[in-house]
Amino acid sequence: MNDIVDKRVVGIAPIVIEILNIQKNLNYEYQVYGRWPVAFVDYVEMNVTRCLNCPVFAELAAIEDPLSYLHRFQERGVPIISVSAVGDGTMSLENTSTNGRTAHKTIKQ
Repeated sequence: MNDIVDKRVVGIAPIVIEILNIQKNLNYEYQVYGRWPVAFVDYVEMNVTRCLNCPVFAELAAIEDPLSYLHRFQERGVPIISVSAVGDGTMSLENTSTNGRTAHKTIKQ
């Protein structure tokens, strides 16, 4: 995340799992599947998902959720292109809306 403070960065294109607004979107995923996705087995076994709506998870999300840092990019006018792979057992295809402030296009494979 050094791109947040490094003024030489003029744009970013992260290619990672996209779970912005992590608490809201993980709750949504649980509702869609009626259980945790298979790809979440490690998190379920470590009881991370049990604390999803706990204050301690909100503290973690404040550090880990990229939306917590979005304002820093917006202040500098840094364009962001997000490349996502969805519908792969981690996140459901319809859960591609992140925050209403970003534009994206979903391409089905």
